[in-house]
Amino acid sequence: MAAAIGLVAGWSGSASAELLVPVSISDTIVNTSVDDSVFGTFYIGFAFPFFGSVRETVNMSSNGNLQFGTGDRTFVNEPFPYSGFAMIAPFWDDLYLPPGELRYNNSTPGQFVAIWNSVAHYQGLAPNTLEVILLGPSNGFGLADGTIIFSYDTFTSDNSPTVGLNKGDGSTAATLYPLFGSADGVLTSVQAMSLAGRNFAFTPDGNGNYTVSDYTSAVPEIDPAGMGSVLVLVSGALCLHERRRLKAA
Repeated sequence: MAAAIGLVAGWSGSASAELLVPVSISDTIVNTSVDDSVFGTFYIGFAFPFFGSVRETVNMSSNGNLQFGTGDRTFVNEPFPYSGFAMIAPFWDDLYLPPGELRYNNSTPGQFVAIWNSVAHYQGLAPNTLEVILLGPSNGFGLADGTIIFSYDTFTSDNSPTVGLNKGDGSTAATLYPLFGSADGVLTSVQAMSLAGRNFAFTPDGNGNYTVSDYTSAVPEIDPAGMGSVLVLVSGALCLHERRRLKAA
């Protein structure tokens, strides 16, 4: 089957190991102690376009993905495009709580954030922190309506996830290729580790698919004196090698 795969722009900059939208006391904590579970539905807060369909709610999987219209608990990640359901996958793999927690926040207009905070791999590898940011009209990032950002904090798990967007029709997806990895979105263990401190924006291209780029963001924050300041977050890394993992049924 032919896959419609997003193209990736080049990058220049230095790594910064922080989420673009930090963990907040205004987050809703979804769960702290599950394995292979899906939660929702959660209201996004605006009409969110995804591969030509408008979505208003989303489900959150402990296994590193958001889902539309389903509650699939699959822990063995598959290559994209993947038939069955629409998925946003910043790190689809066999993740595990505890330690860590699932969070979301829809309190900011034009923005929905889902965070996997210090979530470990099933094999007991060290925890990782990552997030997905869904953007709507008049969002604070100043990006196009329907843009999706993947943001990665410190990353230590040596495993092989699927990363990207999946329409669910078995033929359409957008991945990080050709920046690194293969067109099917499955990263090697070294590539997965190199996500640390990186940010990626999937921007609708107007033709039902996405252009994917490394994302450099100027994020406003308030200094202690009450004066506005700007914190610049950028991203970067690279790749090599492959390793997969198994889990007992």
